[in-house]
Amino acid sequence: MLTAFGAVVPAAVAIIAPVGLSFAVRHRINPVLMGLSIINGASAGGFSPLSIFGVITNGVVAKSNLPGSPLTLFLGSLIFNTLLNVVVFFIFGGRELLGRVAAVETASAATEVAPGGGPGAARAQTTGATGAGFTEPAPGRRCC
Repeated sequence: MLTAFGAVVPAAVAIIAPVGLSFAVRHRINPVLMGLSIINGASAGGFSPLSIFGVITNGVVAKSNLPGSPLTLFLGSLIFNTLLNVVVFFIFGGRELLGRVAAVETASAATEVAPGGGPGAARAQTTGATGAGFTEPAPGRRCC
């Protein structure tokens, strides 16, 4: 969205990358997957008719009297980067992330809260896609 509305791709990546990579570390997502997703997302909007690269490219095409369409250029970039990110998602561990969501939902549904708040009522032990255990609040309970 940032690049589609005018931000330069490297600037958008510099703004989003620290947030995205800290999110990846916090939720045990492959940092390469997150980094490539950020770059693909920024590149997807890079040739929008409103972005710097789109304005320059469309201006050169118009000055040169070449056939071209700003919408086709933008949609081509958007579709290519979206498909590329789907491939990157599965190459760098996306399948495990999908499995992790299903495992957490299943574990949450199977965990019963003991009446009176006995041991295990406050937290349920779950394993993620990497096999590492993490603690998740039981349904209806606040964390920490």
